[in-house]
Amino acid sequence: MIKEWIVAGNQREDFAKCEPKLMIILDNASFHKQAEMLKEIESEMPNI
Repeated sequence: MIKEWIVAGNQREDFAKCEPKLMIILDNASFHKQAEMLKEIESEMPNI
């Protein structure tokens, strides 16, 4: 998520001020459960 934020022209330090505080994934897609994806979510979105 932060990668998309920066690619869109935003500053990394502003991300913490504007990031979502809650994200719910309801589609049960298998790629949302992959270890790599879970690790990325933990590192980039600690509020989850």
